[in-house]
Amino acid sequence: MKLTISQTKLSKVSLTARKKKMSQLSQSSQLTQETKISFLSETFSDYGLEGILSELIDFVLEEYPDRLHCGILSAYLIPAKNYVAVLNNQQNFRLEMNYPNFTNVEETNG
Repeated sequence: MKLTISQTKLSKVSLTARKKKMSQLSQSSQLTQETKISFLSETFSDYGLEGILSELIDFVLEEYPDRLHCGILSAYLIPAKNYVAVLNNQQNFRLEMNYPNFTNVEETNG
């Protein structure tokens, strides 16, 4: 089977278009995977910040002798703990909504 010049050009153009389309699909697939991996990689609860702040607040309230400094430190630590708790709840909610099996895997492995 002999191809004419116009058929050869057409096949080269379609091959180039296919390569370009495949490249775009693989790039979008790769970006989606990277987004999922970065989204699932860490949450605030992984660091235990809320627990650390709770312990620090308890320590300051019980062990610090100067009430003025105790009040000042508590005024910064308590809102920080509450903020971390809110962020943690938001992240857990997003995980449950977007990846319903994520919490099941955590429970099974934990």
